[in-house]
Amino acid sequence: MTSRISSSLEKQICVLTSRAKKTSRKTAQLDTATKNEVLLRIAQSLDSKRTKNQLLLANSQDLEVAKKRDASSVMLDRLKLNEKRFSSMIQGLKEVVALEDPVGVVRRMWTRPNGLEVGRVRVPIGV
Repeated sequence: MTSRISSSLEKQICVLTSRAKKTSRKTAQLDTATKNEVLLRIAQSLDSKRTKNQLLLANSQDLEVAKKRDASSVMLDRLKLNEKRFSSMIQGLKEVVALEDPVGVVRRMWTRPNGLEVGRVRVPIGV
């Protein structure tokens, strides 16, 4: 039974990472205002009672699995979501919105002896 669960989990992870990779390509092309809007919507969603309840339920299930697998008390503490951690996530998202968008910023530009211009430009690294 364990191998079936592991296989199923592996398939789920593959699907999720594949979706994340596709989404990262689309996200990389968004303008700053759109990216900031998405981040603020995520923050707003995290602050909703419905989302919190769903995440807290899923988190309690994750904690039970971790306990059954003899996770250390330190690990259990790191996994546990609470109001303070929700607030920190929301604040962190707002802080990212307040930052300058680094994507597309030219860090350095120089001209090679043959006239070719070469530069360092910040790009998203993806998933």
